[in-house]
Amino acid sequence: MDKNQLPRLSAGRRIILVFAVSALAGIALVGAALMHSLDRAALAQSRTYLESQSGTLARQCESEIAEAQRDLLFLSKMPAFQQLPYVDQIDPAINGVPENVDVEKRQLLTLTLNRTERFSVLYVLRPNADIYMVEPFGLQPKLTKNNLADTPYYQEAVRTKHVVVSDSFIGADGVPAVVVLAPILADSGDVTGYLGGAFHLTRLSQLVSKERITPYDAGFMVDRKGYLIAHTDVGLLKEGVRERFVQHPLVSRFLSSGSDPAEKGQGAVFLDDCVDPTDAKHYLAAFVPLRWGWALALLRDRDSVMGEVQPVIWRITGLAALLFLIVSAIGLAIAQRIGKRWEAAERALRASEADLRATLANLERSNKELEQFAYVASHDLQEPLRMVSSYTQLLAQRYEGQLDEKAKKYIDYAVDGAIRMQRLINDLLTYSRVGSRGNPLAPTDSHAVLGDVLRNLAAMIEENRALVTNDDLPTVRADALQLAQVFQNLIANAIKFRSEDLPRVHVSARDQGREWVFSVADNGIGIDPQYAERIFVIFQRLHTRDEYPGTGIGLAVCMRIVERHGGRIWFESELEKGSTFYFTVPK
Repeated sequence: MDKNQLPRLSAGRRIILVFAVSALAGIALVGAALMHSLDRAALAQSRTYLESQSGTLARQCESEIAEAQRDLLFLSKMPAFQQLPYVDQIDPAINGVPENVDVEKRQLLTLTLNRTERFSVLYVLRPNADIYMVEPFGLQPKLTKNNLADTPYYQEAVRTKHVVVSDSFIGADGVPAVVVLAPILADSGDVTGYLGGAFHLTRLSQLVSKERITPYDAGFMVDRKGYLIAHTDVGLLKEGVRERFVQHPLVSRFLSSGSDPAEKGQGAVFLDDCVDPTDAKHYLAAFVPLRWGWALALLRDRDSVMGEVQPVIWRITGLAALLFLIVSAIGLAIAQRIGKRWEAAERALRASEADLRATLANLERSNKELEQFAYVASHDLQEPLRMVSSYTQLLAQRYEGQLDEKAKKYIDYAVDGAIRMQRLINDLLTYSRVGSRGNPLAPTDSHAVLGDVLRNLAAMIEENRALVTNDDLPTVRADALQLAQVFQNLIANAIKFRSEDLPRVHVSARDQGREWVFSVADNGIGIDPQYAERIFVIFQRLHTRDEYPGTGIGLAVCMRIVERHGGRIWFESELEKGSTFYFTVPK
């Protein structure tokens, strides 16, 4: 063996090697797929819990504002607030009426401040937005203006006559707040004033504190502008910081919706990988739209989530890999046994291939010898037969008038026998040459071939008053001369084996996907189905020569031609009801 040539592995070793590589690859793929699936399951579980928590917190936050709205609506419907009787005592220097004027209203405002602890300031406005009173009174003189007509929340309340919530702002005490403003409506529906309050948003920061939302790492709320109004880290709730939250990925998505997501019925927005700009960490996040155009976000450190489930994932993956290894070991043992049997089968196959090659060589040699024999036999037998026929005819002519009827009959028998022998020899030679003397297969217009055949049979068709019809026939891959021979034999048989009716023959073809199926149908005497195999055997006849002339080789030649083209031939028939011969030509 050449030193540079590697030894060839046996079939058994190849099987074992392939199986071992497949097993290792399978373990790696199963492990990777399992870890990926478990990772996704862990993320999905966190997302589900995140959705539940964020929904609960969202309802609590909305409830806080809703309670503040209800408090103001309740006050606005009390008889004490239906009228503002002391507008003539409003002092611009103190931004409203004095402390000892309209005491009943002040007492109700103070009671509300102390009872609910939601508001830091409560105030009453005239319909034109002039300040009527502020509680606690100590803040009233410190106000920088005494009319709030230019504020967006007042203008919205005038337009809608409903309770409104303002955008957030940083109050004088440095704490984020919003204004809740409720119109005071008379029985007629006219606005007689407005009741407002500054709602401290520190209560919302308490709701998203780490004690309330454990195990989540951060929670925050933004207003309709995207400004921060509550956060787990209250140190971020200051001017210059809270405005930067509009750049947060979650807030950007919220603001890009173009309108209030809550009004559109939008559910929670999820991000499986959100980078928080405050600490550059990667988080799982849920962002839930609230009423008033606000939104609530909860974030969980992605690494923390995966760190909690990684040990479980590795244990499950290890167990799966161990199970796969056990199955692979069993499979490897089976593969070894299969490999040994494969090697034995391979050796037997190589021996069979050698025998087959020898057999094919012998068969090819035999076919050539048979073909040569058929040619020599037909050629050498032709001459004696011609001599027998010629001299017998000369004998009849020479002794014409001298021979009795019996001698003439004997001479006729001899001549007829010689002629039939010549015909048999020619037919045998034709049969033997189908496979060896045919032309190469090529695209052939079978319609044109049928036309040539009908011209060849014109005399026979006219003599028997036959009618031959056909459909459009396709172009097929065939030997044109041999295809013509098939058509001619089948049509000639259809006319020859006629019934008492005038012969009717129809030729057609149908597409069967991978092959064309040709048919030649007639109205002749039909064929008993029990002779289905016999009629395609060489020199087999179903009738005597006196009934129908011929040697009985035509259908055998048709079968051999069709088989040379890779097709098959058969017939369907009933006695006295005609026959249909079918043959196929592959595409």
